[in-house]
Amino acid sequence: MSSSLQDLDRERVGRLLSRVAPALFLVFIAVVIASILPPRLLDPAWQLRFSASLINNGTIAVLGLVMIWLAPLFLPASGRIRARRDFVASWALLAVIGYLLLIPLQGHALWRGISGASEARNQQLKTALARVQDLRKAIREATSTAELQTRLQALQGPSLPPAELSRPIESLRPQILAGLDTAETGVRQRLGSLPPERLWQLIQDSLRVMVSALAYAFVFAAGTSLRNQPFSLLDAIQQRLERSRRHAGMHQANAADRHKRET
Repeated sequence: MSSSLQDLDRERVGRLLSRVAPALFLVFIAVVIASILPPRLLDPAWQLRFSASLINNGTIAVLGLVMIWLAPLFLPASGRIRARRDFVASWALLAVIGYLLLIPLQGHALWRGISGASEARNQQLKTALARVQDLRKAIREATSTAELQTRLQALQGPSLPPAELSRPIESLRPQILAGLDTAETGVRQRLGSLPPERLWQLIQDSLRVMVSALAYAFVFAAGTSLRNQPFSLLDAIQQRLERSRRHAGMHQANAADRHKRET
């Protein structure tokens, strides 16, 4: 009786895993697609958002992959579940390639994002400084307070307070120019180089995405089955690396033996 209950529980767990795994894959795809709509492939901000979405939701896909591998252990007699496992394992190679491609994509998007932000700030600074120069010229060339008020209104600049309109231009001009100099200094500070804290935030986020992308590629490589092979892509890579190390060690040993014989 106990054995039958255990078999029943295993079957229920196997069916649960086989059903939850596809649902997790569907959730992963839906969340990623929703976060990148509308598509703007050449926009660095869109590329950064796409990379972040794949990384932030990658755990969902990993859980689905683990479940699809566990399900046949609870239902070993189910050919349908094993076939589903093999299908997902073969297509997991696309996830490996995709996450590896995220690394250069993230670096390029980061570079373009910083360059674009710097160019935008430089253009804003150039426009603001040109306006400051126009205002400064109007202030210096005005011969009376009334004329100054007219010039400022023509440039859509700040209007003089009513209390200042009765003051002579000779006493008003230095005060306004000093205020304009202060405003120019503030504009240069605000629109100069990209703030260090913002720059470091972009770099830290990009490093997180790159390292996470490499880790996810590693995970999916461990769950990717090679055709007609009883091991995963990660196993194949490790075996090739081990053979390369052994070959290099043998080459070094042979070279050392030849050196000893020659001396």
